[in-house]
Amino acid sequence: MARRPFDSAVNAIDRMFAERHRQGLGPGVSVAVTTRDELVATRTYGVANADRGDPVTDRTLFQIGSITKHITATACLRLAEQGRLDVQAPVTQYLDWFRVGSAFAAPITLHHILTHTAGLVMMMDSYPSSWAQVWMLRETNLGFEPGSRFSYSNVGYNVLQCVIQTVTGLRFDEALRELVFAPLGMSDTWGEILPDLYPRLADGHKYSSVNDRPMPRPAKQVAVNRYAMSQGCGSVVTTAADLAKYLRMQLRGGRADDGAEFLSAKSIETMLFPHAPFEGFFEGTTQGYGALVEQSDATHGHRRIIGGGENLGFEAT
Repeated sequence: MARRPFDSAVNAIDRMFAERHRQGLGPGVSVAVTTRDELVATRTYGVANADRGDPVTDRTLFQIGSITKHITATACLRLAEQGRLDVQAPVTQYLDWFRVGSAFAAPITLHHILTHTAGLVMMMDSYPSSWAQVWMLRETNLGFEPGSRFSYSNVGYNVLQCVIQTVTGLRFDEALRELVFAPLGMSDTWGEILPDLYPRLADGHKYSSVNDRPMPRPAKQVAVNRYAMSQGCGSVVTTAADLAKYLRMQLRGGRADDGAEFLSAKSIETMLFPHAPFEGFFEGTTQGYGALVEQSDATHGHRRIIGGGENLGFEAT
């Protein structure tokens, strides 16, 4: 049988992940390998729940954490191309109740939030919903003048969620489906962690410990409690193959698998432009809209798109 062009690469990736899984990468892993043109391969390892032993399959859903920010930013750019949103406008143009303590005259724009240069706090996790979090930002103060520097903010992307829902009049999952998932053929992707998805959703896992005793060796991984969530910073669930469809769109400069223009070349360049240095990461890494972009000696002049996410018991990259 003739060897396909990527067989050796897929085999090497397969060996690497099989070994990492054996070493404790997680009870279950799902991987997709893609070129800009097509899905090359998918691989799964282990179980979706360590207690029940349900195997991971290509249909198993995983939480992707902060990679959600790529999707939220994409929805904003789609709305901008439709003339329904201006990313350079102040947040208060869309949320007239939005308030943050500030010693600065400059308003916070959507662009500031998209690039993590708004000066907002990072987290507001003690409040029950994105809307409550955004409302309670009035109890906080900006850390610096908007646009003057970088500081990562999860709650900022929940501000964007509220803007998207206000402009569209839809639930967050419905808005993302209309703006992103349906046009890209991502039929196995949802914008919210919903109880209806539990039968297909892998459980998050953490290493167990008993009270204050040292963790046993070998440590046991146990499933964490399931929860529902709707947040612009981290609530998308998907399969590896569906996430590869989104990546192919970026690699093609904005075109979907069916050849249709999903985002203009201008919007893609805006998304992947080095708007601000991403502090604390690889040298040469900068913040785009949702995505990180690295272009350095290590990438030999190529532009590398980076995304990582963590939710309770989950990691994605």
